[in-house]
Amino acid sequence: MRIEDFQAPREIEQGFDPFFPEDPEGLVHPDAHVSTLVKAESPIPIENWVLPIDHFSASSLNMLEICPRQWQQRYLQGRKEPPGQGLVLGSLTHSGIEFGLDVKLVTEADPDLEDMVTYYHDAVWPQTIDRYGGEGEVVWDDKPEDVRKKGVELVSVYHPRITTLQPEAIEHEFRIDLGLQVPITGYIDLVQAHGRPSIDFKTSSKRRPSLKPDWRIQGRVYQLVIPRPVDFHQITTGRTPEVITGLETDEMVEPYSERIAIQTKRRIAEALNEANRFYAELGPDDDWPMRGIHHDWRCSPKWCAYRKDCPVWQT
Repeated sequence: MRIEDFQAPREIEQGFDPFFPEDPEGLVHPDAHVSTLVKAESPIPIENWVLPIDHFSASSLNMLEICPRQWQQRYLQGRKEPPGQGLVLGSLTHSGIEFGLDVKLVTEADPDLEDMVTYYHDAVWPQTIDRYGGEGEVVWDDKPEDVRKKGVELVSVYHPRITTLQPEAIEHEFRIDLGLQVPITGYIDLVQAHGRPSIDFKTSSKRRPSLKPDWRIQGRVYQLVIPRPVDFHQITTGRTPEVITGLETDEMVEPYSERIAIQTKRRIAEALNEANRFYAELGPDDDWPMRGIHHDWRCSPKWCAYRKDCPVWQT
């Protein structure tokens, strides 16, 4: 197969529901592109809605709970953070792996590593760099060519794992209606066939023995879409890259529970209630609470682009 001949579908055929073959309560209504939870009532009604947003996400939820001011700067004032090397390397790795999964989804055969590396150099690298505005817009810690090579290493070290996966949908877009003023949106990296766990890919500079808290809430939001475990595939970016998944340790898996799903819905509603209150009281310009200082590594210049003008750091 020539790389230039490959075209992978990103959507599910109309009317086909591989995720919920049995749905006795009628909770889920997926269409060709988006799975929508249509019968989930919010446990906390939000009144006097004034917050000017049109959707919410797991990443938005995490940022809001860590530091409302950071969320305000990013989502209300539109101050985008410059892309860092870690973000770019993660995107490169994701895209390189997803190409191999696309091949398996279409051909039902395991992808050839040489094809994946060729596609990485020919398409993944230039498209990713363009998406972030060019090499000059990225905050590099190393030379761009070294990062490019590191991406090849990470894709290559993950390649053998593809044989264990059964892709059903890649980059599955979802939109959940929880009965709130805005839907919850996002993408699941990989949905597997036959009820197997959903997969989310993570790159990490250091080997983590368990899930980060923001990974966990991300997985729990995914479980509102597809009620099954989420297996986080951690790909370390150190000198000797390795892959840690649920096959190595169950600490990489977020199990599914109906009780936890109810709590996740409540947590989302509480966060939106709080953001709506901050907007009603402080508006888009007066500084919202600066909680990031309670999270030492989150409140560092590396992780927050808005620290330079944050009042809590003006000494």
